[in-house]
Amino acid sequence: LEVSSAIRLGAVAPATPILGELYRDNMLAAWALVGSAASIIYANMGIASIARVSAGIYTITWGRSFASGSSYVVGGTGGYHDQLSSYFVTFDVRSKTTAGAVFLSHDQSGIGRETPGCTIWAAGI
Repeated sequence: LEVSSAIRLGAVAPATPILGELYRDNMLAAWALVGSAASIIYANMGIASIARVSAGIYTITWGRSFASGSSYVVGGTGGYHDQLSSYFVTFDVRSKTTAGAVFLSHDQSGIGRETPGCTIWAAGI
Protein backbone atom coordinates (compact mmCIF):
# COMPACT_ATOMS: atom_id res chain seq x y z
CA LEU A 1 0.00 0.00 0.00
CA GLU A 2 1.43 3.36 -1.00
CA VAL A 3 -0.23 6.56 0.13
CA SER A 4 0.80 10.06 -0.87
CA SER A 5 -0.89 12.03 1.92
CA ALA A 6 -2.98 10.40 4.68
CA ILE A 7 -5.26 7.51 5.51
CA ARG A 8 -8.31 8.29 7.61
CA LEU A 9 -9.36 5.45 9.91
CA GLY A 10 -12.98 5.66 10.95
CA ALA A 11 -13.52 2.35 12.69
CA VAL A 12 -13.36 2.10 16.46
CA ALA A 13 -11.50 -0.96 17.69
CA PRO A 14 -13.71 -3.86 18.77
CA ALA A 15 -13.70 -4.95 22.42
CA THR A 16 -10.93 -7.42 21.53
CA PRO A 17 -8.86 -5.78 18.76
CA ILE A 18 -7.29 -8.05 16.19
CA LEU A 19 -3.52 -8.24 16.66
CA GLY A 20 -1.70 -6.20 14.03
CA GLU A 21 -4.74 -4.19 12.87
CA LEU A 22 -4.86 -0.43 13.23
CA TYR A 23 -7.92 1.48 14.37
CA ARG A 24 -8.26 5.19 15.00
CA ASP A 25 -8.25 4.66 18.77
CA ASN A 26 -5.12 2.50 19.02
CA MET A 27 -2.62 4.77 17.23
CA LEU A 28 -0.36 7.48 18.57
CA ALA A 29 -2.07 10.84 18.32
CA ALA A 30 0.96 12.86 19.45
CA TRP A 31 4.61 12.34 20.35
CA ALA A 32 7.71 14.41 21.03
CA LEU A 33 11.42 13.97 21.57
CA VAL A 34 12.44 16.72 23.95
CA GLY A 35 15.58 17.85 25.72
CA SER A 36 16.96 20.36 28.22
CA ALA A 37 14.08 20.18 30.70
CA ALA A 38 11.52 20.27 27.85
CA SER A 39 12.72 23.63 26.58
CA ILE A 40 13.87 22.10 23.28
CA ILE A 41 11.56 20.02 21.12
CA TYR A 42 13.80 18.09 18.71
CA ALA A 43 10.95 16.44 16.83
CA ASN A 44 7.23 16.07 17.35
CA MET A 45 3.86 15.33 15.86
CA GLY A 46 0.61 16.65 17.29
CA ILE A 47 2.14 18.74 20.08
CA ALA A 48 1.79 22.52 19.98
CA SER A 49 4.04 23.24 22.99
CA ILE A 50 5.62 21.91 26.16
CA ALA A 51 6.21 24.34 29.02
CA ARG A 52 8.08 23.89 32.30
CA VAL A 53 5.91 24.89 35.28
CA SER A 54 8.46 24.07 38.01
CA ALA A 55 11.06 21.41 38.81
CA GLY A 56 9.86 18.30 37.01
CA ILE A 57 6.35 19.63 36.26
CA TYR A 58 5.42 20.29 32.64
CA THR A 59 2.32 21.31 30.69
CA ILE A 60 1.76 19.85 27.23
CA THR A 61 -0.58 21.56 24.77
CA TRP A 62 -1.85 19.27 22.03
CA GLY A 63 -1.92 20.40 18.43
CA ARG A 64 -5.54 19.19 18.18
CA SER A 65 -7.99 18.60 21.01
CA PHE A 66 -8.96 15.11 22.10
CA ALA A 67 -12.62 14.11 22.41
CA SER A 68 -12.39 14.34 26.22
CA GLY A 69 -9.82 14.28 28.99
CA SER A 70 -10.56 10.60 29.56
CA SER A 71 -10.37 9.53 25.90
CA TYR A 72 -6.56 9.29 25.76
CA VAL A 73 -3.50 8.11 27.68
CA VAL A 74 -0.16 9.87 28.09
CA GLY A 75 3.20 8.26 28.72
CA GLY A 76 6.87 8.92 28.44
CA THR A 77 10.35 7.78 29.24
CA GLY A 78 13.58 9.51 30.11
CA GLY A 79 16.66 9.29 32.23
CA TYR A 80 20.05 10.63 33.11
CA HIS A 81 23.49 9.13 33.50
CA ASP A 82 26.94 10.53 34.14
CA GLN A 83 30.00 9.46 36.14
CA LEU A 84 28.45 10.48 39.46
CA SER A 85 24.80 9.51 39.21
CA SER A 86 22.09 7.99 37.10
CA TYR A 87 18.33 7.72 37.32
CA PHE A 88 15.32 6.80 35.27
CA VAL A 89 12.46 9.22 35.06
CA THR A 90 8.85 8.19 35.59
CA PHE A 91 6.01 10.32 34.29
CA ASP A 92 2.86 10.74 36.39
CA VAL A 93 -0.03 12.55 34.73
CA ARG A 94 -1.49 15.09 37.18
CA SER A 95 -4.40 16.30 35.04
CA LYS A 96 -5.77 15.95 31.51
CA THR A 97 -8.12 18.09 29.45
CA THR A 98 -9.12 17.89 25.82
CA ALA A 99 -6.45 20.51 25.01
CA GLY A 100 -3.51 19.37 27.14
CA ALA A 101 -2.02 17.55 30.10
CA VAL A 102 0.13 18.32 33.13
CA PHE A 103 2.66 15.72 34.23
CA LEU A 104 5.39 15.27 36.83
CA SER A 105 8.68 13.64 35.90
CA HIS A 106 10.32 12.10 38.95
CA ASP A 107 13.05 9.67 39.92
CA GLN A 108 12.65 6.47 41.94
CA SER A 109 12.37 8.43 45.19
CA GLY A 110 9.43 10.46 43.87
CA ILE A 111 11.41 13.70 43.73
CA GLY A 112 10.60 15.92 40.74
CA ARG A 113 13.50 15.73 38.31
CA GLU A 114 14.53 17.65 35.26
CA THR A 115 15.65 15.34 32.50
CA PRO A 116 18.14 16.21 29.78
CA GLY A 117 16.06 14.27 27.28
CA CYS A 118 12.85 12.29 27.09
CA THR A 119 10.09 11.08 24.86
CA ILE A 120 6.43 11.86 25.46
CA TRP A 121 3.45 10.31 23.68
CA ALA A 122 -0.35 10.28 23.71
CA ALA A 123 -2.76 7.76 22.24
CA GLY A 124 -6.52 8.00 22.00
CA ILE A 125 -9.33 9.75 20.21
